[in-house]
Amino acid sequence: MAVDVPDDIDADFLVNQASTAVPDDARPDTGQADRVTKAVAVTFRGAIDRVDCSDDGRRAWVIDYKTGSPDRFKKLSLDPVLSGKAVQLALYRYAANQALGFDEVGASYRFVSGRGAGTEHSVVDIPRADQRLREVVTVVATGMVHGAFPQVPGRDEENCRICDFRMVCPGNLEAVRGRTRQTAGGAIHDHLAPKVAREVDGTEDEFSDEGDEE
Repeated sequence: MAVDVPDDIDADFLVNQASTAVPDDARPDTGQADRVTKAVAVTFRGAIDRVDCSDDGRRAWVIDYKTGSPDRFKKLSLDPVLSGKAVQLALYRYAANQALGFDEVGASYRFVSGRGAGTEHSVVDIPRADQRLREVVTVVATGMVHGAFPQVPGRDEENCRICDFRMVCPGNLEAVRGRTRQTAGGAIHDHLAPKVAREVDGTEDEFSDEGDEE
C-alpha cells in the first residue's frame, strides 16, 4: 500500500487525516494542500485463514478465526480499524480484493472457542473500512518516517501488558503519558481515532481510550 506522508509531523495534518466524521465543509482550514508530501510504500505480511468465493466468481468473503473473547471487537461497526488497534480484518479484506479482483469482498472475525464461540463481527461498511485503513496507515507511517514512537500505556496500562520494552520504561507511566501527549509525535496516537465533530454536534470522541469499556 502506498501512502503520502508529510515532510514533517504536524498536528493539523493529523487532525485532517483523522476527521472522517466531519463533513468537508466543516473541517478546519489547515493549509494541507500546501504541505510537501512524499509517497511511502508500506508492506504487510500475513496469512488469511479462509476465503469463501461465490460460484459465479464475483463475490468473496474473508474469514479470520479468533480465540478468546469477542468483546474487544464490539465497536467494529463504528470504526472498522478500532483506532488502529485492529487493522487486520480491514487489511485482509483490502488485500484479498486487490488480489482477486472480485466485485464484492466482505470480511468477518469468527470466534471459535470459549464464551465467544459462534460469534462473528464483520466489516459492514466497505468504503469506510478502506478509508479508515488508509488513514491509520498514513498516520502511523508519518510517525515512523520521522522517528516518532510515543509511549502510550493505554487505559489501565493495557498496552504495557504486551509490550516487549516495559521493563525499561519509567515507573510513573501516567507522567510519561501526559508528557507524550504534549509533543507532535504524541499527537499521532490521539489522531488514530475517527473524531466526532465537536464543531457539528458537540459530542466527545467515541473512541478515546479514556472511555472505552473492555
